[in-house]
Amino acid sequence: MDLAPERAVDVALYWQQWKLDSPSLAEVAEAVGRAAGRALGR
Repeated sequence: MDLAPERAVDVALYWQQWKLDSPSLAEVAEAVGRAAGRALGR
């Protein structure tokens, strides 16, 4: 429910990734970051 559609609220989002040496996981993390940036207009 959007109580105040005329007001934007910035929320800090964090991506946590275990320290695994996984090229596949690194690709997923990069893709998530790019998609989030596009979706959030950043």
